[in-house]
Amino acid sequence: MNEEHKRKISLANKGKKRSNEFKILISKLKKGKPSPRKGVKLTEETKRKIGLANKGNKYNLGKHHSIEAKQKMSISRKGKRTLDKHPLWQENPTYNAVHQWLSKYKGKSKDSKCIDCGRTAQNWSNKDHKYKRNLEDYEPRCIKCHRQYDVKKFGFNLLRDDKGRFIKN
Repeated sequence: MNEEHKRKISLANKGKKRSNEFKILISKLKKGKPSPRKGVKLTEETKRKIGLANKGNKYNLGKHHSIEAKQKMSISRKGKRTLDKHPLWQENPTYNAVHQWLSKYKGKSKDSKCIDCGRTAQNWSNKDHKYKRNLEDYEPRCIKCHRQYDVKKFGFNLLRDDKGRFIKN
């Protein structure tokens, strides 16, 4: 088949609407066969160009919302999904859920200083040990100060039970 013949077939098939049965038939015929590009070696120049084309965010790059658009977006969000209205909100969340929530809204504890000694904090210390979702109930503390705080305030001694929990006096 010469190039002229291939070109004529190509032009005749362009824009043709195919039935669903035809599409399914072609799909079945192609299943299990490797891509026609399999094994084709790319030059270093081609790889570099593909890499450059795929780099970075291309969507709305360099564009900013106007003040009016920001105000409209703000108004549209009023009354929707605040912390306590979220569908996954629980009245008594798990320990891990509370700490993930704390990290999201207060940041990592290691980014804060211990409120007792000034060293780098390693924990968020809960003031009343009720673990409610109230950001004011948590303070950053280093491990040593956290233990001392719990012993003094809640009567925990530094012994743990078989499950790793502190034992109350």
